[in-house]
Formats: sequence, C-alpha cells, structure tokens
Amino acid sequence: MRLVVGQREHAIDFRAAMDNGEVVLVNLGARSAFSYENARVLGTLLINDLFLTALGRDEKTAQRRPFALYVDEAYDFLSGDVERILDQTRKFGLHAVLAHQRLGQLKERGEGIYNAVMGSTQTKIVLGGLADDDAAIMAREIMRGEIDLTKPKPGITMPVVVDEVPFWLESESSTQASAFSTSHSEGYGTGEASTISQGEAASYAVINGTFFSNPSAMSIANGSAVVSNTSRSVAWTEGSTTSHGRTRGRSQTLKPVREERPTHFYNLEEGLHLATLKLRNPPDQTAIVKRRGKRTVRVDTVQVKRVLDVPKMLGRFREKTSARSPYVNSSEAVHAEFDRRQAVLFGPIPAPKTEEDFWVTE
Repeated sequence: MRLVVGQREHAIDFRAAMDNGEVVLVNLGARSAFSYENARVLGTLLINDLFLTALGRDEKTAQRRPFALYVDEAYDFLSGDVERILDQTRKFGLHAVLAHQRLGQLKERGEGIYNAVMGSTQTKIVLGGLADDDAAIMAREIMRGEIDLTKPKPGITMPVVVDEVPFWLESESSTQASAFSTSHSEGYGTGEASTISQGEAASYAVINGTFFSNPSAMSIANGSAVVSNTSRSVAWTEGSTTSHGRTRGRSQTLKPVREERPTHFYNLEEGLHLATLKLRNPPDQTAIVKRRGKRTVRVDTVQVKRVLDVPKMLGRFREKTSARSPYVNSSEAVHAEFDRRQAVLFGPIPAPKTEEDFWVTE
C-alpha cells in the first residue's frame, strides 16, 4: 500500500488517460499483495480521483473521448463518489460499469447508493443465478413494462362466435299416405195390405122410351183380399287410397363462424412471476439486457477459451507494459525513491544494526 500511494514521479495521470483513450488496469484482487481492507481503501481512492478528474473535463472533450470505469465486485468500493459519478459525470464523459453479485450488497452501502445504482444506470444486465427476492425486484425493474396482459393461459378456451357468413340451406321432404276403408249395411222390411170389394149389377130395358128393369139380370158380388210381403237388403263397401308427395326448398340464412378463444389471461402479478422465473434460471451462457428506452432482450455471451500458458503470457504482458507505461515502476526503484526522499527530509538513513550491535548500549 505504501509503495502505491507514496510515489510522485510515476503517479497515474487520469486526465491524460481519459483524454488520450488509454487503458488503466488495476488489480486489487491479489490478496498476497493487499489485505482486504487495503484493497478497499485503494479502490475507493482511485474512484475518488477519477471522479474529481472527470469534473475538470470540458464537454467537447468528453464527447470526443468518453471514458468507461469498470468496477468488478463493486460493492467493495461503493461510496458517495460512485453515487455522484452515476448522477453527475455522464456529461463529462465518465461512464461507470458496476458488477456485483446481490442487491443486498448495494443496500448494505446505504439507501442512497442503492437508489443511485438502480435508478441512474442506463443499462442493466442480469446473468442469472439470482435469489428469489432479487429476481422479483429485477423483474419489476426491467420487465414490468413488457408484460403482456393479453397473453392467454394455455388450455382454457371456449368456442366464440367471431363472424357470420351467408349460407344457403337446402331442404327436401317426401311423404306417403295410405288409407283403407270398409263399410257394411243391412236392412229389413215387412209390409201387409188388405182389400175388401163389393159390387151389384142390374140390367134395364127401354121400350118406347120407358125404362124397364129386368130382375133376372141383377147380380151382387162381394170379395176380400189380404196381401203381405217381407224384404231384406244387405250392402258391403270396401275402398283404399294411397298418396305420395315430395317437396324441395332452398333458403338463405347466416352461418356463425366460431373460433376457440381463450377465456383467462395472465394478470400483472402472474406476468411478474413468469419474468422472475426467467431471471432466476436463464439458459447457460445467456444474459438479460435492458437498455433505457429499449425492450429487454436476451443475448448470448461469448465463451472465452482458457489460454494454455497463462503465466508465460502474463509475464510477457507485464514486461511490455512496464517498458511502455510511465505509470509502472519496480518495487526496488520505489524503495530507492523513498530512501532518497527520506534522506532529503531527515538526513542519511543509518544502516540497520546487527544482532550483536543491538545488545550493545551506548
């Protein structure tokens, strides 16, 4: 820690780095070189220096040379400076990219920092593996406006009339009727008649105009007759009738058009629950990205292949960086610089005593 903050000749010039588009890599994860607390202090100091340097840039230079600050495990270095960077330095060309594991880590640093990170960041990226509470919060934060409240629930449908079309109806009917009738009639009649007759006959003669009766020619007749008759009549009548009929017709009507339509739809809470599940368990090597003013999308992440000879490549990188960067210096050179400054301030540094000299009192 003393070797880093105690230098003057090789101090990092963040203004030059910003304006020239340089890349500054700071490794605070080397626990063999820094303790956890020292790493937090150094990271916080660097972020504070970046913030103050950014405030001195003009807007024209900021637009020409934007500078991105990437902070991994950002919760270790969150302070009021990060909050102010998110709120104030965008117009000065300083843009922060903060990576962290849980939302609770932001809340531990204070309500103001939590609200600044959640409200002022323009782009939010979720890589999955969130706890239920964090996934629910992020679902409301980045996916609430995209929940489709007209999305039907599968399997719950019913036929619904959606239209009516003209339709011709054709009808045909046939009829057949049969009738059979039988009639029987029978009559009886009886009649009787009686006749009684009586008659007289006399003969007369006319002589010289005088009528003379002849008694011998007179006759008397009497008679009677009785007549009776009986009659009977019988009549039988049979008949049958068969009729056939066939009718055809054609008429126009409206035929309903039915479709299976859903009857139940997802509400807001159910939509948020589905979004929470998506954030909770996304597919491998994918990320959910939400940019302000844009729709949430899922993107595939790039799988970086592991380099076989990492130590050798890192060694070459350090050598090239040390030779080209004005901000890198060896620890031996830094110790020598400290000794020279201390000699100027306090005089020559006495050589350390040996073990024998240590026990000798003056």
